[in-house]
Amino acid sequence: MRLFSLPRLAAALLLALSAAIAAQPALAAEPTDGFCTTITAVDRVNSSGKKLTDVAAILQQDRANYHRFGRADAGDDGDVSFASAEARARIPAMLKAGFVEADAASAMLRANPRICVAVYGNRSLEIYSGDNIPPAEQAPKPRPTSSNDTGKLPFVGTWDCEVAYMIFTPKVYNNGSEDLPILEIQEGSDGSYTLFFADDYFVTLGDFTKDSMTWLSGATADAFSCARV
Repeated sequence: MRLFSLPRLAAALLLALSAAIAAQPALAAEPTDGFCTTITAVDRVNSSGKKLTDVAAILQQDRANYHRFGRADAGDDGDVSFASAEARARIPAMLKAGFVEADAASAMLRANPRICVAVYGNRSLEIYSGDNIPPAEQAPKPRPTSSNDTGKLPFVGTWDCEVAYMIFTPKVYNNGSEDLPILEIQEGSDGSYTLFFADDYFVTLGDFTKDSMTWLSGATADAFSCARV
């Protein structure tokens, strides 16, 4: 990731655009779509006959069987999110930005479980065991953190970090030019938080006050002082 210096006017425009991105349905508290389905042997083999060993690929095949191939299992629900091949192709990235219960993941690979899927726009999804999607306030977080309430994470918000405006939510980090789904959050003994992303990239945030923090790149060791906007 590279960060570019921006004139103040351009940075202000970027801030407005980033805020609009953060307000999209994918970051909403409630799912925009949901369905339940039974995963069977036909969902664990792709259209070429190759065995699938990945939860996201199995869910893709389940939705392809429902929408395209007419091989839905009895009781499979429909959905409005994955009717097209293009939409189904987003499932791996959406799951990486979301959550899957451990029991559901294990059963999808080896058994014929009933699962339910909560969809948040085109940005993330969550997979649960059984026939019910838990209410949003009861849903587990995408990955474990040391905080029981991700809404109280001190880095959540919009920050002026010298070279760019950055936006953090509990699930997504906008670095001033793109959204990066947060895969894992680890809290350090010094009160810092390390955020992990795809391709082994991570950043560490620390030295928190009410209106300031420090940002440190795990790739380049660049460090910036950030002021809350």
